[in-house]
Amino acid sequence: MNNSFHTAVMITLVIIFQLMINNFINPGPYIFISLVPFAVSLIPRNTPINLTIFLCFVIGLTVDIFSRGVIGVNAAAATAISVLRAPIYRITINRDRQDLTPIPEIRQCGFTKYLSYISIVCLAYMFIYCSLESMGVRSFLFFIPQFLLSSAASIILSCCFSRTVGSRQ
Repeated sequence: MNNSFHTAVMITLVIIFQLMINNFINPGPYIFISLVPFAVSLIPRNTPINLTIFLCFVIGLTVDIFSRGVIGVNAAAATAISVLRAPIYRITINRDRQDLTPIPEIRQCGFTKYLSYISIVCLAYMFIYCSLESMGVRSFLFFIPQFLLSSAASIILSCCFSRTVGSRQ
């Protein structure tokens, strides 16, 4: 299968699953489960930065439009991590593995390196998302558990997805 077609299909499936989670699963006010950081990580590293930013914005906006919530919050957080993902990748994945892994996956990077990569991406995404969502309305005591629980849930689900839908090369 063509790599770009495979990537587009995988991102589409992750977005559909994200929409199903948003619309049919309500774990409570403290947990927002997001697969948007995982969808962003599926964009190959050699994609030009302008296209990456645009794709991340579209992914976030698609989730915003078809989900309940504030429109633009996912788009803003996804756009921000589109810029942060390259430095996070360089920090967490060995330099000798960078050419071999255009898309970070558990099978190619190893569990520890992938966990550190997706954890930092999810933490950055959730910090931006929770900050924008609770701006001026909720107290800081609501922000902390929402940020921590949402980040943990998103990291666990992203690891499960990477293990399940990763390439079988």
